[in-house]
Amino acid sequence: MDVDQPDVDNLELRGTPPIVSTYQLASFQTAHQQLLGQDANPTGEEPSVKLFTLSHVSTTQLSIQDQSDEELDASQVQRARRMLRAAKKGRQAIANELTREERREMKEERAQRLTAVTRPLDVQDREFFLGYALIDVVNPHDGGTGPQLLPSPYRRPFSNKQLRNLRASAGKDGRGLRTTDHEHAIVIAAPAECLDDATLSPNPYGPHTRVHWHPNALEDNMVLLAGAHQQKTSQDITAEHAKEIIKLGAQADKAKSKGNTRKAAQVEEVIEKMKKAMEPKVVWLAMIYDRDGILENRRQSGPALLKLITNNRVPPQPETEEHELSRVFRLAYEGGVPNTSRILQYISTLNSTRNDAYRRLEQRGGDFLAFVIGTRLSTLFDNFFTDSAKIVNVQSELWGLISPVLTFMWNQLLYVCSTLPVVECEGPITDDVCTRLVNLISQSSSQRYISRPVLDTVLTLADASFNEHFGGEFTRIGIEDEAYYQSYCDYAEDIMSSIREALRQAQVNDPARWKAQDTAVALHAPTKLRLLLMKHAVLHAPGAPIIDNPTPIFSPMSAAAIIDDWSGCANGIFMVSSWFMPGLTHFHTVITTGAVDKSPITSYPAVIRLFLEYWLGFDIDDDWRKSTPADIADNLFDDGDEDGDPELGKDILETVFSVLVQLLWRHRETIIRPSQQLLPTIPRGKNLPTRTKSEVDLLQHVINTAPQVLKQWLKALAHSTSIQEKNILPRLDPNLPDIVVQQIQKYQNESGETRLLNIYRTLESSIVNFLVSSTGPSNNSKFYVHYMRSIAEEVVYYTNEFIPTSSVVTPIAGLYQELVHAVQSFPAFEHARFWLPQVPNPPNAPKLIEPGQYMDLIVRNDRNVKVKNFNAALLAFVKRIGRPDCLGVSTVPPENTLGDESSVVVDYKLHRGVRDALYHIHQQAQVVAHHLSVLDHCADPARRPVVEEEWEHHEPGRDETKAPSFEAALCSIDDLIAHYQDQETRQAREIGNEEIDEEALDPDFGRIPRPDRGEEEVARKRRRVE
Repeated sequence: MDVDQPDVDNLELRGTPPIVSTYQLASFQTAHQQLLGQDANPTGEEPSVKLFTLSHVSTTQLSIQDQSDEELDASQVQRARRMLRAAKKGRQAIANELTREERREMKEERAQRLTAVTRPLDVQDREFFLGYALIDVVNPHDGGTGPQLLPSPYRRPFSNKQLRNLRASAGKDGRGLRTTDHEHAIVIAAPAECLDDATLSPNPYGPHTRVHWHPNALEDNMVLLAGAHQQKTSQDITAEHAKEIIKLGAQADKAKSKGNTRKAAQVEEVIEKMKKAMEPKVVWLAMIYDRDGILENRRQSGPALLKLITNNRVPPQPETEEHELSRVFRLAYEGGVPNTSRILQYISTLNSTRNDAYRRLEQRGGDFLAFVIGTRLSTLFDNFFTDSAKIVNVQSELWGLISPVLTFMWNQLLYVCSTLPVVECEGPITDDVCTRLVNLISQSSSQRYISRPVLDTVLTLADASFNEHFGGEFTRIGIEDEAYYQSYCDYAEDIMSSIREALRQAQVNDPARWKAQDTAVALHAPTKLRLLLMKHAVLHAPGAPIIDNPTPIFSPMSAAAIIDDWSGCANGIFMVSSWFMPGLTHFHTVITTGAVDKSPITSYPAVIRLFLEYWLGFDIDDDWRKSTPADIADNLFDDGDEDGDPELGKDILETVFSVLVQLLWRHRETIIRPSQQLLPTIPRGKNLPTRTKSEVDLLQHVINTAPQVLKQWLKALAHSTSIQEKNILPRLDPNLPDIVVQQIQKYQNESGETRLLNIYRTLESSIVNFLVSSTGPSNNSKFYVHYMRSIAEEVVYYTNEFIPTSSVVTPIAGLYQELVHAVQSFPAFEHARFWLPQVPNPPNAPKLIEPGQYMDLIVRNDRNVKVKNFNAALLAFVKRIGRPDCLGVSTVPPENTLGDESSVVVDYKLHRGVRDALYHIHQQAQVVAHHLSVLDHCADPARRPVVEEEWEHHEPGRDETKAPSFEAALCSIDDLIAHYQDQETRQAREIGNEEIDEEALDPDFGRIPRPDRGEEEVARKRRRVE
């Protein structure tokens, strides 16, 4: 069927600003006023709030931004440009054109730049690290008798963008290559038995020498783990040398065969000169690892292979879980969605080594597993997420937040490759065109034919273009970022300039695969792509998720990169999710044990939507208490007017949810990710912190009172509503009954514990049925104890950790208040209850966490993690050496000292004679952990520790001849000097480590005051002083 196609061939791309959606504007009161054409706040009064959805705003209004931010940015840019122009002109211009303050600032910046110390490479997998040396990466066998250099099976695909940048910095003759700089060192896995350790250096700063290889090295091989771009650049720069050397080598051989030794010697002399000229361009500083150890470690490392496997660049090894799941998912896709659960359930009953993986997927794979299997529509996704643990983690930790964007990206791809028509359009693209386009994209796949040849062609082109144009800036996908947007422009233009030829070539290469329907789809696919990529028109219409920059085409590489970037923020997302529902940690335990059917959610961020569904219309709709959330969602909240359509509750809910999703994408890299360094992880599952006596007592009081208090609440609500207890919902009256308040107050007066009432008050903001167990009223008491313990753990965490920290790290508190305001700005959610009202509300909170401003807090949290891991390892060591075959002493319980000796239970514990040594090593470990944390996070040399002389020498009078040699497991003093940057640090410090070591043993170092520690904290400090 012929349709009118929109005129999109001449659409402008570059220079089009990132879309600022109506959803974004609706979360700010000043934006509400701007949309009405009013001043932000002309009277100084509290601005009125009106419900806004896309029906109220035309696309011409979507570019409005916060004027205060715009003016601030403009002034900063203008000032920076003026300083830059003056600096280029010289000293006279600096003196005449800049103010005294600007001249002082310029001087300080120059001094800081010139005195900055470059940090060494962080040596990963240190147990396999052999040292630094120089290696030829172009000439065979290290230019002599070394092993053959092979590419790594775990390497990332070449990035043409990175190659171009490296080639440009190298220059035509290669003199710009920094081949001996440790920051550009390549990584090589070499056979340890084939090289001379004496030629390796532990110091990244040098001096460095070429590797001396043993005679057997020529027959072996080594692997280039990282540095393929450096190798390719060196090959390109020296290609002419290599060709000439081959040519001259043939001449020398010919001269020798004719007996002309003089000419042969002359030619060989020229060859040697060319090799010497090549050497600075092909010999790179290398971090050398033990080949067998590091390759085995990489094979077992799931995170290291995440992007490689999901990008379908490296097929999984046979007999692995990834290989087996790849085949099973293909089988599940061909069998259809209804059969997927049956297939997994059946396979989990077989006698297989993967039973746990299949059972885990069947119980907890959820919607993300279905999405992963659905991508098998194209064979290019055959290796897309084939690790059961990763699938389960994405489902539980992220899918409730990222699914709207990823699902819509996938649907856009299917629309391009389907028989659905191009939207009819005459002239410019209007709101109506955008709305119809989104409706077509959102249609069920069963209503359209998807061309697999076109799909494979588009995916291949999209992956190639993604790898060509995107780099580290891709992490800024949800932020208004110029670097990301320019890369996106290049990406989109590349696809549009190649798509027609790619489709034509695909038909030529495999004509048997193309049917008449496929050819028809290919005819319209470029026009659809141009609509989505060049104008990103879908961002103008309701029903499309909004983020602050256009998204690329869904492909194995782009999808894997998005999911991987979000995976690094899992703890932060869990914390944000818990803001919307008290007791989320309880359902974490329920989900991880496999009892997903007993949880109201399958993904932690899904509580955000559950929160909106629950509180929609609260204290506004008279039928709220008597209706279900689904009933309220179908109610009419706005009758509409001349300029707008009527608004149903579900439309408002989707609008608010889009606002929250957009805000979380926007603040992922600026607040959520860095907050994970500053805040202790919220306690969940087995990850419970050490509690003070006060906290332990509080938890015990909660456990003691939970069954009686919640049972009384249930009875009171059943009595007031005349409904059976098994059918009671807290929604009938979310407020704490007076009789229950009196019961709690009476207990508090008798026990002296005054914090219980506040803990039970949090249930007034709960969005789940906490009065009746999901397994029935008979299990209520057990459920009450577990649920209220989780509530109490969360209250303790937020009271003692989160709120004090967010009062100092104001961007975190600012994010919380921004989310609350985004919800309550809509009249339908004006009375929605958040359970953390005591979170600070800092005025004008920054939108960015600068880690350097909170160095002590970061060091404290990092050292706590190190010490916690050390304590766990030390306890395991103590238990092992306390066995009877080592240093264990039998201990007989007192009740078993009499009676029949056959019934005596003999236990063994470690001999008390090594107690002091254990406490000494624990104290030393605390100091070392603090040192390492400071080195990792503190850039100021004056605050960094130095290498102590006693670490190099043995303790006087200690006989080490009878002890096993620990030297092989210990780093050398040269390693420490390099890691501590000792020379630079000693120039900045005039004293030793005394002050730093005191900070290492100070439990209050970097601590933000906690409100529950009052007298206990003062007493501990007094004891320490004494």
